[in-house]
Amino acid sequence: MWLNSKAPCLADIVELCPQMVIDRFVFITSLDSGLVQLNEDRLKTGWKPMGKRRKNFEWSHDEWEDPLALSPRVSNAMILPTDMYDEWYLFTEEPQIDTIEVFVNWNFSPTFGYAGMKELDTHVELEEHFWNQIAELNPLAYIADNESFSFVTQHAPLYEQVLEAVQKVELEIGTACDARSTLADS
Repeated sequence: MWLNSKAPCLADIVELCPQMVIDRFVFITSLDSGLVQLNEDRLKTGWKPMGKRRKNFEWSHDEWEDPLALSPRVSNAMILPTDMYDEWYLFTEEPQIDTIEVFVNWNFSPTFGYAGMKELDTHVELEEHFWNQIAELNPLAYIADNESFSFVTQHAPLYEQVLEAVQKVELEIGTACDARSTLADS
């Protein structure tokens, strides 16, 4: 199941739906298009360096040597940094990840594709890479915040909680999300 909305940002959803991240590990692949700084304070509280970004495609120069960040098991949602162009994977158990493709910086979303992408075959390639990575990592959820907020999960109760938070923000702003459920389509 997935949803996409132009209304909320990740910080809004974390505030309205902190249970989304509580008792979970948050693997942050992008914070404001960059990396979470794993300073001494974060390392002391259980944050870990994990994995590296890899190029999405031959035309991409988006490859980093610095490690990405894995939160400790979250007990307070306020420990999680948010900005814009953020990308998170939620896990119930601590994952082991070596390299990962990052999609948020391409303005990619599961429902809208790449905003402004003129080459359909490139979008199809991005989409194929995205869904293959989701299948490989098997996260509880994927979250991206760029020109829109995207959320993907197989966990129906979590999907409903996040959808409710998104709709609450949308009511305040006066817009609507594109929500899809593979369960509803069956």
